Amino acid sequence: MDLDRDGDYDLIIGGINGRLLYYRNTGTASSPSWSRDDAVVADVRIRQDAAPAFADMDGDGKPDVIVGEYNGNFSYYKNRLPTTVYEATELPAKFELMQNYPNPFNPTTKLSFVISHWSLVSLKVFDALGREVATLMNEDLRAGKYGIIFDGRGLASGVYIYRLKTNSYGDAKRMVVLK
Repeated sequence: MDLDRDGDYDLIIGGINGRLLYYRNTGTASSPSWSRDDAVVADVRIRQDAAPAFADMDGDGKPDVIVGEYNGNFSYYKNRLPTTVYEATELPAKFELMQNYPNPFNPTTKLSFVISHWSLVSLKVFDALGREVATLMNEDLRAGKYGIIFDGRGLASGVYIYRLKTNSYGDAKRMVVLK
């Protein structure tokens, strides 16, 4: 499951001690590199013969964890991961919104941007008439380079606008869904 929505699969493994272990893929889909992050699933407890499943139960666009148990009960754990991946090794000097890639796309594309200092960041997608069709992000981010995978599977073919907005910066670019 791609829990951090960076375009590659992460691992969730059940441990014998009643805990889940989370391994984030810090590499790529074709060349994975695994980094264990216990804080992500620290509050998740599983029992013998339990099975984790994933679904966006709260509608925030991030897969949540549902753990089914042998006795018919289940537990729900909200995904607290950011929707982005911090990629920067040095602090950027300016804000920048890059062109999505690929463009045109079907069904997914990557939206990338750079934040020069800690900011409340909003990233939204609008149709050609200016109606909001998706909120991809609305959260505080530290300085760095970010990327988010946008899934346009539910959208009709056409031109869409994605807009990045912070307290001190705003920019928008066009992207094309081609089915």
